[in-house]
Amino acid sequence: MSQWSGWSTCSKACGGGFKERARSVVIPARGLGHCPAEDDEHRLQYLRCNKDECKPKTAPLLKCAAKVDVILLLDGSGSLGKAGFDAVKKAGADLVKAFDPNANGGNGAQVAVLLYSGPKNMAAYKMCTGEGKDADTGRKVDMVQDCKMIWVSHFTTNNGPLAENLGTLFWPKASTMTSQALASAEAELMYGRADAASVVIAVTDRLPMMPKKTAEAAASLRKKARLIFAAAMGEQELKTVATWASRPVADNVVYMHNIEDIQKPEYLNKLISSACSKVE
Repeated sequence: MSQWSGWSTCSKACGGGFKERARSVVIPARGLGHCPAEDDEHRLQYLRCNKDECKPKTAPLLKCAAKVDVILLLDGSGSLGKAGFDAVKKAGADLVKAFDPNANGGNGAQVAVLLYSGPKNMAAYKMCTGEGKDADTGRKVDMVQDCKMIWVSHFTTNNGPLAENLGTLFWPKASTMTSQALASAEAELMYGRADAASVVIAVTDRLPMMPKKTAEAAASLRKKARLIFAAAMGEQELKTVATWASRPVADNVVYMHNIEDIQKPEYLNKLISSACSKVE
């Protein structure tokens, strides 16, 4: 193994983040030799930092003043209920407004928003999971109509109009296909800025249709962006979601008792401070 790297900068500007240091493999294992996994404590260590409470300059919400590309994945599945979906829309609008595109002399945040749900029947399910077209009609898959993947906006700095549009969203009210939402976010990253931090925030209220495919999509996405989950579910389900988020989990999973809690400042500020290295 190599020597330990130096400690990284703190992952959060306030509210308790982490510094990390790592070791790499210099000589690969041979025969019966063994190398610790990348996330093993012998190769990756964390140190708490910036423990001071986050204090918004303009209450009640923090403002992100860093250069960051943020993709919001907003759950629109039927399990939310109307009150839950209304809360997700409001939270989405508040988050969009919190990421300031005018920071750093106009070189601040840009945001993209995907409203996601999933197929309503087995025919659409087969189309969305790889067959690509209807077996009977030959019609190609429609990501909006069949899979309920609705881009409210690709990357933009027009945050005001985008926040207003979120309030008018129609509730898809179908299944939960988080794997496709994560894959769509990974594709969107191609249009991000090479010198900006990339962050994906996924809001959800339950485990998706295909946990295994979701795990695979999350692993692929984590190689390109920080993946944060805001989740309202039971303890056992939350443990599964925690395996999909970026490390350390304490920085990248925001737990809520109910999905309606997502609109509360305490939870929104956790998401903002986790996604942004500089807040006001």
